[in-house]
Amino acid sequence: MKQAYESGLSIADIAANAGLSYSWARRKLLKAGVDLTPRSPGDSPIPVEQLAKEYRAGDSILTIANRHDLSFRRIRNLLLQQGVKLRLSTKAHKEQTQRSPAPRLGDNDAPGVMRASWVDRPREWALRNRSASEDRSSADESEWR
Repeated sequence: MKQAYESGLSIADIAANAGLSYSWARRKLLKAGVDLTPRSPGDSPIPVEQLAKEYRAGDSILTIANRHDLSFRRIRNLLLQQGVKLRLSTKAHKEQTQRSPAPRLGDNDAPGVMRASWVDRPREWALRNRSASEDRSSADESEWR
């Protein structure tokens, strides 16, 4: 564990690899005499300029982290400290570029007429139900006459 930490792995990565909790792995490292001081960008086993170059070339943070056996958070922090402007995450990018589903036609809509939005649906149902109940009430009244 001591070697893994000194080679650049985070405590969280070491704990995950060993099947231990973060606090247990941290205690074991302290007992082994490891200095757990916060790391600066200069402590990176890979030159930060190289990481930035890989990221700017199109690699994701996760790809870079896996390639160099470092944590996602560590790579991200190093890139930010280097002043690299981060791209949107894949999930956020998909959400931004995903098109909303095409509106569906209601029962009373003419073919080819698109609905303004799904917000109109509750109003349409209320109007439809009201007119249906009015039709029933007028029919009931005619039976009584």
